[in-house]
Amino acid sequence: MSDSFAAAWATWDTARGEGQCPVRPGRVTGDERPARCLAGHDLALAGCSLGYNHTYRTSTVSCRVCQDLRHPRATWALIDPAAESQVMAGADVDGLALVVTPPPRPGVAGTIELRTSAESRGRVELLLCGPCRRAVAVALDVRPEHRRTGVGTVLVEAARARGAGCRWTTVPRGADAVARAFWCRAPLLGPDRPQPCSHMLTAGWSHPDMAEAGWVL
Repeated sequence: MSDSFAAAWATWDTARGEGQCPVRPGRVTGDERPARCLAGHDLALAGCSLGYNHTYRTSTVSCRVCQDLRHPRATWALIDPAAESQVMAGADVDGLALVVTPPPRPGVAGTIELRTSAESRGRVELLLCGPCRRAVAVALDVRPEHRRTGVGTVLVEAARARGAGCRWTTVPRGADAVARAFWCRAPLLGPDRPQPCSHMLTAGWSHPDMAEAGWVL
């Protein structure tokens, strides 16, 4: 694809709104597809169609009832949160991808970002210890212009996939109204009392809530 053609294609995609399409964790493989749309309609009754988002380079699902109602979120893109679908930092990013930056040393935090080649839309920061099977979600941050589009939900599921089999805890989710609204509808990773393992403590990670809970550091 020539540079001029690629630029024209990207402009056309943006004009159609593909670059602002909502996202959700998932994938389309055979019969594996969402049961309900973003408005809550049963897709077996509403009917749906599958497509492709050329900006994100991923499959889309459209609810036919929402399309008839001209709902702005009738179509959404599926981002596979599986660990094997995540790419390592430094790799070429094609479309919208989950990019992993491993911790610089054992026991400290790494990150997963949902990003394009040009921007990060949000990131989750997490501590993982394979030997102890412990995982701590340290922070979840979504850029303001991409909030309420599903970015946070995708990042939570990506973290869960990377820490599969671990016992999860999180730092307190805070009193901010936007954060509270998100966690009231998103699947929780674990209790909001961080419980790091000895390797994380030895590496120097701490949080004020651990002192309140009686941790001796």
